[in-house]
Amino acid sequence: MCNAKNRNPFEIISIRMLNKKSPRFPFIFIRYKNNYHKLKNSLYIINIKLAYYIKKIYNIINISVGVDRMEKIKLGAQLFTLRDYIKTYEDCEQTFKYLNDIGINVIQISGIGPIPADKIAYLVEKYNMDVCVTHTSFDRMRTDLDSVMKEHKMMGCDTLGIGGMPDEFKKDAESIKEFIKITSEIGKRMHDNGLQFAYHNHAFEFAKLDNGRRIFDMLIEDTKPEEFGFIGDTYWFQFGGVNPCDYIEKIAGRMKVCHFKDYGITDHTPKFVEIGTGNLNLDAIYNKCKESGVKYIVIEQDICEIDPKESMAISYKNLVEIAGRNEN
Repeated sequence: MCNAKNRNPFEIISIRMLNKKSPRFPFIFIRYKNNYHKLKNSLYIINIKLAYYIKKIYNIINISVGVDRMEKIKLGAQLFTLRDYIKTYEDCEQTFKYLNDIGINVIQISGIGPIPADKIAYLVEKYNMDVCVTHTSFDRMRTDLDSVMKEHKMMGCDTLGIGGMPDEFKKDAESIKEFIKITSEIGKRMHDNGLQFAYHNHAFEFAKLDNGRRIFDMLIEDTKPEEFGFIGDTYWFQFGGVNPCDYIEKIAGRMKVCHFKDYGITDHTPKFVEIGTGNLNLDAIYNKCKESGVKYIVIEQDICEIDPKESMAISYKNLVEIAGRNEN
């Protein structure tokens, strides 16, 4: 498939390390038989961490030598679309297998579990998934950030997103300022640890506040790029009454992942529809994503009128065609 993940040489080495069985020495079985599985799990986690840092070093080298080739945008799935199929470890494995079978190896983790992070990390590696971003509990970011960052590094994910703004901060301009203060502090801690905070928009952010400014404009203009990134959503841009391309341009360089979802109309009512079957100019939006430095596009459909897996397959096929028309 055109979206198969092309790993760099350092990633290949690290994956071989992850897949390599832990050494079995006779004296371990004789003297430490009861601790073997604990030792094996420790070695597995160490290998995951080592793979993560090798990948980061490779990316730093690429930046330092000025790699001038423009990589194609990677295409994938927002797992929130498939949330009914990822509640248990067993269901999650079947869903990862399904995605892998239809050619999807890029995912955003959202709506999953509860499943322990180490088990998710195992499935991510087993099915060769690239976790481009997550939607993570804002409360956990505020109260348990060190653990959250550790879990993301275990999964090889360097971008931690929130799905939206908590209601307590939506009241007025002062409340937005407080939200910006809190998230910027969180974002700085993430940045200091080699990670990135990212905010996913809906439509309410395009309302004008008592200070005459739009919420989304405040989030752009009153934050630092290294502390506050974005996960732009094509449907919610449109629903909010703005041109998706205009706002993708406004957050150029600050959006690693863009949510593609199409916008349909039935009886005067907007609705979510599969990619390529609605009214958005997704070709223009795709090209604006390219110009703006977007690295990943993932399919998200909040409500599906057909089986979500079938919906994902249709959307992915159409997204691949859109990418094919617009990549040189």
